[in-house]
Amino acid sequence: GMISNYWWNFTDDWLPQQELPRLRKMAKFGGAACPDNHDTPETLAGKFQTALKDLPQRDRMVADICARNYAISALIGNSVYMQMGYEYCKEKQNGVFKEQVSPEDWTKLVAERAGTGSVLDISSRVKEINQLKKSRCR
Repeated sequence: GMISNYWWNFTDDWLPQQELPRLRKMAKFGGAACPDNHDTPETLAGKFQTALKDLPQRDRMVADICARNYAISALIGNSVYMQMGYEYCKEKQNGVFKEQVSPEDWTKLVAERAGTGSVLDISSRVKEINQLKKSRCR
């Protein structure tokens, strides 16, 4: 089964009370979780960059939200996956919608964020979360 905490507001009880028990019944080891949803026109990062556009610490908050959602996904599912570019808080979806990400978009995103000190490069945080998950699964 698939779990998408993208839709969860962290207060309603549907995810812990309905989804997780359902997944435990379906799969011996739980389901796969993802922090974002490819069925939406924008990514989680894109959604919050728009919603928080006027705040001075917007990029830091977007990075924190993306890292939080990845951590929740890693901890509630047996396995976790993310869309290509999630580790750089990309705004565009990969190709589900008309405005597909091109190879040039990907190259530009990596050049702007990967290893540049950009707050929107959460790849080291993703790595730490993966290491935590691995250590908890032993």
